[in-house]
Parts: sequence; C-alpha cells; structure tokens
Amino acid sequence: MEVTFASRSGAVDGDFVLSGDRFVAVLRGGPALAPHLDLLLPSDEPLDAVVDEALRHTRPHPDGVAIVRDRYDVVDYLVRGDLVVLLDHTDGRFEHLTGRRAGSATALRRAALLTPGATAPADRGRSWREVLDLADHLGPVRLIARARAGAGPHPDAAVAVCRFRR
Repeated sequence: MEVTFASRSGAVDGDFVLSGDRFVAVLRGGPALAPHLDLLLPSDEPLDAVVDEALRHTRPHPDGVAIVRDRYDVVDYLVRGDLVVLLDHTDGRFEHLTGRRAGSATALRRAALLTPGATAPADRGRSWREVLDLADHLGPVRLIARARAGAGPHPDAAVAVCRFRR
C-alpha cells in the first residue's frame, strides 16, 4: 500500500493523519488517539475492537476516525463520525462510506480518507469518484487547497490517499 497524505489545522485539536507500514488513520479532533492506535493497528484484530480499545485509554475522544489497514490479502476499513472513506474496487464498484461502518475488501485499487474540511469539491457538485480522482491526481495538499479556497465552516482538513498494488 502506497500512502500520500496531508493535513492543515489551525489548532492543536485539529485534523491529524497517522501512517504506519500497513495502515493510515485520519483523526478529527486532535492526535490524542494516535499513540494508542499506533500500538494496536499493526495487529490483525478487527478495527472496531482496535478503536474501542484505543478509546478506553484516550481523553478527549476524537470527533471522528477513519482507518484503512492493508493485511496483504485483504484491506480493512473503518469510519466513525462525519469523516468520509472512499473505496475504488478493481471490478469498477465504488463506495462512499460515512457514519459508523467497518468492513473488509479483497480487490481495492484505491482508497481515500477525508475529514469534512476536505470534502468541499463534493459539496460543490463533484461526484465522490471525482473527489477521489482529484485527490489521487492532484495530491492531498492540492485537494485541501482547493477545498479551503471556499473555506466554509471547516477550516481544518486532512486527506489520505492509498494505492494498492496487487
């Protein structure tokens, strides 16, 4: 899994990206959860269990979390809160996940994790697939710059883009 990411925050408790050898996590509401996730995500435990365990040891809790973890033969994903996870499958299927979702996929081409401050292109009429294309081709820094050009109610922003080579 190849990951590119960026975050822009105006506060200590802003949006944050944590990346490891086989995972990337985007947190909304500061990095307090990051040390616990960094210890737990390399395991093969279900992501719901990993996040619940990390939350037991964290105060304050983040406003949202999104994770993609590559286990070589399968990719796990999780989203909680108002973050967005975009999944581009090799068979042409595309998923836009929000709320509280977790699962696994075996044939992903790309994925993106976004906080609300980075979703402005979709708010302005782009499809979620087009948002993933923009993030992939322009890169997370330029996607955030485009999103912040209209700087609405979410001045903080974080984006992570994953590419899978199978």
